Amino acid sequence: MVFLTVGDIFNDMRLALTTTPVVIQPAASVSILITSVSSENNSVRMSGENATGAGVVMKFSQPSASSTQEVATFGGNVNMKLFITNSDYIEFYMSAGTAHVQYSGIQVQ
Repeated sequence: MVFLTVGDIFNDMRLALTTTPVVIQPAASVSILITSVSSENNSVRMSGENATGAGVVMKFSQPSASSTQEVATFGGNVNMKLFITNSDYIEFYMSAGTAHVQYSGIQVQ
């Protein structure tokens, strides 16, 4: 387990599966600024989540046809300024197959 403090920059790569999404959810009272996400596959889906299950984090995507969650499909690198917390966080998942996803950010609180 890695412990970060305010100002620490991090970068991680994980494998997104159809059955197990990659969840980026900071600990309680921690805020993170996600600065970029990338994938080797253009079928990776990124979904904003919150404690009620509503898709409130994503603002640049359209609603998914199968749910009320906001979903964006992307491939390659996407630069952004997306603040996430323990209650408003993001997930990466695949509709079929697997793909590596990478994300970078900085702890701001």
